[in-house]
Amino acid sequence: MKRCCFILGVAVMMLLTGCCVKHKWEDATCTTSKRCVKCGKTEGLPLRHEWTEATCTEPRACSRCGEISVEALGHDWTERSLEAPKTCTRCGLTEGEKIRLKELVFKKIPAQDLSLMLFRKDTIIGLDYKNWTITWYDYEENEIAAVDLKQFTGDDCAWTVTTIPPYINEDIYVTFQVIDGDSTAHIYVFDGYGKELARLEQEVSIPHGHHLDLYDIADGRYVKYMDEDVETRKALVAIDFVTMTLVPPDTGTPINTVRPQDDYKTVSSVLYNDGYQLVKKTNGKYVFVHKEFRIETAEFYDATSFSPYGFALASPDGKTYDLLDMNLDAIAKGVAEGSFAAWRGDAVFYVSANGVKRFYSIK
Repeated sequence: MKRCCFILGVAVMMLLTGCCVKHKWEDATCTTSKRCVKCGKTEGLPLRHEWTEATCTEPRACSRCGEISVEALGHDWTERSLEAPKTCTRCGLTEGEKIRLKELVFKKIPAQDLSLMLFRKDTIIGLDYKNWTITWYDYEENEIAAVDLKQFTGDDCAWTVTTIPPYINEDIYVTFQVIDGDSTAHIYVFDGYGKELARLEQEVSIPHGHHLDLYDIADGRYVKYMDEDVETRKALVAIDFVTMTLVPPDTGTPINTVRPQDDYKTVSSVLYNDGYQLVKKTNGKYVFVHKEFRIETAEFYDATSFSPYGFALASPDGKTYDLLDMNLDAIAKGVAEGSFAAWRGDAVFYVSANGVKRFYSIK
């Protein structure tokens, strides 16, 4: 009887105190202690988080429970340069290749053709002003076609050659504009292999002896020509380079988005930078102007517009050229010496010094 009373007393005490005969433990976690799921009793302390460091691609997370406290940091890129490709300063990851700058040396192409060289995907186009010829070469410097421009002209003509940006029409490379004595504009269009694609004619109001030059490009297809010697800069002829037909000079919306001001002499119509446009001022210096905010950069003695690969050249001293990226940061200083520079293809420019042109490829 006494034993039964003792057992009954223990049972009553366990019920009153909430103790278990045998605990069923739940493991401790980062935020909770070891705990009995039956009675709620706890033992020890929470384990606490074991944090990993956040990286460019992985968040700061607990290696035990997976909780995230900081999202992935993302890459901190520096733009590619002549020394290194685009590189993350945080993890060292690279993308693409470093900038490749190489001087081009020609051994077979006649020197007179170097007065104007146009470099395209498969061919090099040379213009000989002395003999009035355009010659097409492959990249082995072999002649593949030639056009005698004198066949299109007479004794009383003014003429010039214009290169067409590749984004207009990949098949069209160069146009030859002739103004005859009757003020008729004759425009001949050639592809990258010397084949004549079109002949167009239009009467123009232009002083005797003047010639047409590229003025602007509208809607990515309408190429406009102006009297190069007229300060008012007005389109006289426009060609639709999709249909290869003449259109009214005011057709389309021009890309010449920076409106000339009193101290702007000319505005570049070649745009590969959504933010800045090249402007030549009346003092002869060049600046890049932000198209939205109209903010000018420092003045340069000479500068080029941007190439399709996002490069521009600018001379701060009139003697050497720096290579600029799309943010107008100098990613390489003193890449070439000279007093005048211009693009001669998607990835080729030349710098002229003392009448000698040196050609460089850059990608």
